[in-house]
Amino acid sequence: MTDTLMEIIGIFLAVLIMFIFPVVAIASQHDEIAQTTVETALADFVNTISEKGKVTQFDYNDLVQKITATGNSFDIQIELQVLDDNPERKTVTTDKTIKGENLYYSVYTENITSKIAEKINKGENGEYNLKKDDYIIVTVKNTNVTIGTQFKNMFYKIIGKDAYTISASSAALVSNSGDETIELGTPGGKTVYPKPINKDITIYITNTETISANVTFVIDCTGSMGDGPSSRMGMVRSSVKTFLQAIELPETSKPKNPIINVVCFGTTSQIMTNPGLNTRGEVNTFLTVGYESKLYSYNPAFQSYENYDLGFEDALKCIKRNKDINDNPNVVIYMTDGQKAFNSSYCITHNGNMSGYANKLIIEQGATVYAVGIGMQTSTDVLNSMVLNPSKYSIVVNDANGLMRILNEVKSEITTDEEKTVHSEDGKIFLEDVTEISKANPLTLKITGPVNRTIEITSEFDSLISKDSRGYWLVLQSLAIRLGGLDILDEAKIEIHF
Repeated sequence: MTDTLMEIIGIFLAVLIMFIFPVVAIASQHDEIAQTTVETALADFVNTISEKGKVTQFDYNDLVQKITATGNSFDIQIELQVLDDNPERKTVTTDKTIKGENLYYSVYTENITSKIAEKINKGENGEYNLKKDDYIIVTVKNTNVTIGTQFKNMFYKIIGKDAYTISASSAALVSNSGDETIELGTPGGKTVYPKPINKDITIYITNTETISANVTFVIDCTGSMGDGPSSRMGMVRSSVKTFLQAIELPETSKPKNPIINVVCFGTTSQIMTNPGLNTRGEVNTFLTVGYESKLYSYNPAFQSYENYDLGFEDALKCIKRNKDINDNPNVVIYMTDGQKAFNSSYCITHNGNMSGYANKLIIEQGATVYAVGIGMQTSTDVLNSMVLNPSKYSIVVNDANGLMRILNEVKSEITTDEEKTVHSEDGKIFLEDVTEISKANPLTLKITGPVNRTIEITSEFDSLISKDSRGYWLVLQSLAIRLGGLDILDEAKIEIHF
């Protein structure tokens, strides 16, 4: 009986050592990381208020975003000890909030947030101004029970200790008044004006889904491409569909619209999109009416072998037709599993030199040709013979992710900046084409000029962004502070990519 009891105790101890203690240690480490994150974010928040001389909705949201990223919920308490407007007031009190003859009174979180909300509702900047020599104290404490706390509570009940919480407090003396010029502590002593910056400013807008070129897909439809979802043809069909669904196309047909064409080739070749697609409705119809059957590798008309030149011949027809309609650049994306050698009778018979039709597309017509091999068995000789610069335009991919990456790179090459001169409203620029800002759909600011910096905005709570019923706004004051001064903002080129 004693041996059995000892075995049970041994097993229990082994479980504790091998499983429970490591889990407790990891949970405790997570709480420690969260504690450090909260302390850092809180210190940044308080220092920013001290420097700006104001509590802003942007900075408050930024604090909330940083601390909740730890996976915990928090209670934030703000106390502003405000220097009385009548510093000469006489008093006989011995209250510690009295410094000399100056009296401080306190304003708390509820008053501050309600004042900010009131300003926002009036269309004003969401901020609560302070004066120089005011004092700010902020305390943060988690309101949820962390996993680490649960484990600790379990053991503390045995040994009688209190539960662990994530908490931090930070305080600072306000060094600038919120309605005055702020001298930033940056090289050169740059000055930023906290009052709204209203000015004309030139920005360069790039929507990564808006293309400025005509695109012709030339797709190998021979039997070796297969046809199931995980086959090479399935990979091509899915990636092309994703590309076509993502790009921005107008609802009405205009000559300047990008023209989309799809060519299928094998033993023979066929243009599947006569006379070309140049509206969103036409593309949607193509994708929903017979798309699967159009990109079908077991079609007897294409199945036997790859006649690459016939595919190029139809691509050349598309390019010439496009040029009769608009002067957009032309891009050809040739997609094949290229299993035959270039000197085979089934393939290009140009002794490894560029195909005659590829030469006409590239040299005579000025088109850009990408040769994309699907699968590692693809003959690079075939691909290289299709393009002008193989190191850049001949690519082999082995899965759907690789193919989608190449298509996105091609898309980025054919998007252009649209220059706009806009006037700010209350110190903000309206981003009329931006419909979402998130980690999945970031907004990128590329700043060139006196400073060169790229800023990626992944949340609508970033201090550079304001949002109302109309949509998203870029806050020039916050951008000027981030760059180091209003004069830098005056001289910088601002590109907005989304």
